[in-house]
Amino acid sequence: MRVIRAWVGALQRGELGRAARYFAVPITIAGAGPAYTLRSRREVVRFHASVSCGAELLGAVAQDRYTIARLRLTERPGARCGAQTGTTVSNWFRVRRGRIVEWRSTVAAPTAPARPRIFGPSA
Repeated sequence: MRVIRAWVGALQRGELGRAARYFAVPITIAGAGPAYTLRSRREVVRFHASVSCGAELLGAVAQDRYTIARLRLTERPGARCGAQTGTTVSNWFRVRRGRIVEWRSTVAAPTAPARPRIFGPSA
């Protein structure tokens, strides 16, 4: 959870280089389209430059090998989030050895498991 919170904070502040350092190389990325792999640090930095919104961490649930974080999209320095501002998304993260190794984003929040381990933003 600490890595995800730090990544969200760096992105929110517009510190894209710092945010990129929380991603492993290679990393699997999936959003609206099919999953793909970023295979260099340069690709990871370009990915972060393409992200138009910051985010506020609303909470997270541990499920199997993922941490599912609910985020509210916000404006961030250096980009315009525009009409997406305020939208709630769920990002599915796999973290290994202090780095995010898989990042998946959805607009709809997933259904929580029967007995989730819930983390708040300050956990």
